[in-house]
Amino acid sequence: MEENLENPIRIKDLAVKWGMHKKTLNKHFDQLRINFPDEPCLNRYINNKLIIYPSDLGRIKECQILVKSDN
Repeated sequence: MEENLENPIRIKDLAVKWGMHKKTLNKHFDQLRINFPDEPCLNRYINNKLIIYPSDLGRIKECQILVKSDN
C-alpha cells in the first residue's frame, strides 16, 4: 500500500529556506493571517505550532503577492 502523505515543514526550517529569521517569519505569517483570516494554510496548528505542508507554499506565496500589490 502506497501512501501519498506530505511531511510538514517546521517554521524554523522554512525560515532557513527563505533566508529569514524565525521571529521575522512568524511576524510575516501574523500579518498574512490578518489579511487572509480564512486561509487554511495560514491557520493550521498542531500542539500550538504552525504546520506548513509543501503543497501550501504556492498558496502562501500567492497571499504574499496579493499583500504586496495592495500596498
